[in-house]
Amino acid sequence: GRIVGTVFSMVSIAVMTRSLGTTLGVEEGVRSYGIYAAVLAYVTIVSVLADGGLYLFFTRESARDPERETSLLEVTWRARSLLMFLGVVGGIVVSILLPYPRLAVIGILIASAGMVCQLGSQLLLGVFQRRVRLTTPAVAEVLGRAAQLVLIVMAARAGGGVLAFLGAFTAGTAVTATLSAAPAGSV
Repeated sequence: GRIVGTVFSMVSIAVMTRSLGTTLGVEEGVRSYGIYAAVLAYVTIVSVLADGGLYLFFTRESARDPERETSLLEVTWRARSLLMFLGVVGGIVVSILLPYPRLAVIGILIASAGMVCQLGSQLLLGVFQRRVRLTTPAVAEVLGRAAQLVLIVMAARAGGGVLAFLGAFTAGTAVTATLSAAPAGSV
């Protein structure tokens, strides 16, 4: 699943960079892709801070005491939700205060929703890992990356820019999170 997802991501980047270069010209296309990459890097840093080690905590503790898995998931989910909220709000406030172009700040708003989806599906991965049932998260990741690729191709054909591509990223992570969440309770 990880290999197929990575291939989809590589194709997505190729489509995006070609589209930005063709639509905006090489120089502006490179600048726009730089904004895209900077937004994702920024959101990734905020995501690491918002994680707070909760995924590892949940996975370790639920493996030690499987009977407490549900209560651990609830507590960890609450803590993750609080950290995500603080991370997203803090990240957005800091991005407004930094000398980022308006396009980057709007991109951070869009990509922050994708970060929330990623953090949610990552926590659910602990449920699947403990039970050694990784088919569902693998399929969810592949389908999420496929959805992202389809949306990137559609945005590229429509002449969309950085915000459309960040919207595709967020939609893809929402697909992954939704597909991971549906069966997690029944695993």
